[in-house]
Amino acid sequence: LNDKSFEVVKSNRIWRADVNNLGMNTDSYNFSGNFERHAIDGELASVLSSLKDDAPKFKKFDDTLKAILPEISTWGTGTTRGTTYIKYKLSNGTDLSIDYALGDGILNLFRITLALVTDRVIFLDEPEAFLHPAAQVSLSKVINSVAKDKQIVMATHSPYMLRGISLANSKIYHFNLSGGDTTIS
Repeated sequence: LNDKSFEVVKSNRIWRADVNNLGMNTDSYNFSGNFERHAIDGELASVLSSLKDDAPKFKKFDDTLKAILPEISTWGTGTTRGTTYIKYKLSNGTDLSIDYALGDGILNLFRITLALVTDRVIFLDEPEAFLHPAAQVSLSKVINSVAKDKQIVMATHSPYMLRGISLANSKIYHFNLSGGDTTIS
């Protein structure tokens, strides 16, 4: 595999590879701080902004996002202080266009949706993070639909994410750590 054949959508917790597993503690995780989050959000917003140059991909992204969150009526990007940000409007008219004010769950959905509209194999790490259970179920149904045409590998801790998954198209593995041994069923 090369880096263009697959897409990895990380959880908001980014594990630092330089910390060995035996010494792992809460310091081993890097929770998005303001500086890092601004850089990540700005990069994502810039990529989304460029979608407007590819009408079919833009439509696919828009349709997929609205299948997950039907309450979004429009979305776009804006620029302030030299940084691009994501904005969207709900069907009730609420405008959420303040840069860096979007919740982590919504930002994850934009990242996941962008991955879902690629032609790559997708690895999703905890896609349910920071999402309401209803949004998790909607997301799982869209993932199931997309998985009919491409391979998706997902790690989850949420029973809601399994509700929309078809067992006919899926292989589900349960990892259990007990007494230092991991069993897979």
